[in-house]
Amino acid sequence: MSVTWEDGQGAVDKNTSMQQFGELFVEGLHKYVGRLNIPSRLFGDNARARPICAKVENRAGIQNVMREVLFDAITQESHKYAELTFRAFLRKRTVDRDVLNFLTVGMKHIKRQVWSPPK
Repeated sequence: MSVTWEDGQGAVDKNTSMQQFGELFVEGLHKYVGRLNIPSRLFGDNARARPICAKVENRAGIQNVMREVLFDAITQESHKYAELTFRAFLRKRTVDRDVLNFLTVGMKHIKRQVWSPPK
């Protein structure tokens, strides 16, 4: 997997740690948050409001809080264990039935939680 942000902020590949990805994300946040749009909304029969630019105040403050969380010892430890677990999962030659069952049940739960508009 390789992702390159359009402004060349950084690239993420299979050797990038969760911590490194988080740092790239937080550092680029101030540029991208200004581009957030609230999508068009449907009013009545086929009438739509145009998308509007989202107003996000205190971008620097949001970034600072995200950095605090990212560099917290608990977050870093969680990243380490998640990466080790994921790499162990990828090294497996066979898939455990219980793992697949966990994923399948989890996905069904997530699908039930998805909101859909009233008809």
